[in-house]
Amino acid sequence: MLTSSRAVAAAVALTACGGATSTPSAPATPSAATSASSSPAAPEPPDPSADAVAAMMRKVAVARQLPQRSKLRSQTLERKALIARVREHVDAEVPREVMRGQGEWLVGLGLLPPSYDYEKGVYALLEAQLAGFYEPDDKSMYLAADLGPKEADATLAHELVHALQDQHWDLGPKLKFRADGGDLTSAVHALAEGDAMSAMLDVLFAAEQRTALDASDEALAAQMRAEILLTPSLADVPTVLKASLVAPYVDGLLFVNHLRREGGWRAVDDAWARPPETSEQLLHPDKWRAREPALSVPLPPASALGSGQAVLYSDTVGEQGVRLVFEEWATRRQATRAAEGWGGDRGWLLGQKRGDAEELIAALWVRFDGAPSACRDAEEAFTLASRAAGGDGVRQGTACKERKDTGPLVVARRGCDLLIAGGPYIHRGAKAESRGACPAARAWAETVLSHDQHHKTNP
Repeated sequence: MLTSSRAVAAAVALTACGGATSTPSAPATPSAATSASSSPAAPEPPDPSADAVAAMMRKVAVARQLPQRSKLRSQTLERKALIARVREHVDAEVPREVMRGQGEWLVGLGLLPPSYDYEKGVYALLEAQLAGFYEPDDKSMYLAADLGPKEADATLAHELVHALQDQHWDLGPKLKFRADGGDLTSAVHALAEGDAMSAMLDVLFAAEQRTALDASDEALAAQMRAEILLTPSLADVPTVLKASLVAPYVDGLLFVNHLRREGGWRAVDDAWARPPETSEQLLHPDKWRAREPALSVPLPPASALGSGQAVLYSDTVGEQGVRLVFEEWATRRQATRAAEGWGGDRGWLLGQKRGDAEELIAALWVRFDGAPSACRDAEEAFTLASRAAGGDGVRQGTACKERKDTGPLVVARRGCDLLIAGGPYIHRGAKAESRGACPAARAWAETVLSHDQHHKTNP
């Protein structure tokens, strides 16, 4: 999704599957007849999953080496009811303009087709994949009613780790939506998912007297990706959404297993005491230990954006998100290599009224680490991205391709900075129409990059 910061697909799908905050609904209400009387409401019947939840929690607490500090409620729901709870969370927590902005940003960069119903597609993907979640707000475990025994065990083992995380480190606030906090949330979310995946595997492997550390990280990662990316029933789901869904689980598992090999579960506990602040820190544990900050990439000044342009959406994408963008244009290995030099970024969506419609431009500005005179990482990233935008060739540090629906796609590099922008275009319903051409797009990109900010770190 470009995620948590990236697409709301990540912010939504990863939130739900990962056990982040989804607003709890009210307790079950009494029947109309009971409500009309003066008798007190009957207590809720015990949930059939309660015993299974309690038994699994005992196993999870031992495997994760964290004591259970409080009791949990549990409830078994149909899938549509689970999705309804996620919708409640999104409606209450994520501003509508953010949901729209993230989806349109993906369209503008060419990662989603204009005809794709972004919000509907995200929830359809969730409905197909969501098996249950832990809710920090009401300290409850929610489980899908249609799970087989093995799937239920795996879901409980995973989600109950989130319950322990919440009891020990107050998980809910750490994953709460915050404006301009996309990459931070992505990093903490991946830590939560990696922790839960590693402990879940310990529980599932216990009968074989193995742990998650006895399996190949590379094999586990490949299997996890394949289960989402190659599932036939998800063939029509855009790759960026599926890749964003699985990214925090894979990246988080690699981070957590690395820590466990160095210092056991106590090292993971230490990570919760000082969680990674960027997805770069999560992807590179040495940078987490050094607390390497992100480089500041502010929005360009209004004079660079153009007359009449308004910023409709803005957020940080992070190294993980930049890699997901590059994966649309290259192999995962190539995309990983091209994103490794990430230092900071800014993604944004511009809008301007044109009669009864809105003209849109999506942009991603990535600043790579290093001295401007020797930015090999930026050069490698430009080479990769320019293939996607090499319609009229590469010249003077820019490449551009005309698109009849979402306008020109331009890639420009200056020193350690890389700018990718799509538009301008008009998007109405399922159709989009270009309102620009490469000469103007190149000039706009150069204007934006000319307002370069010296490398600064976030306070």
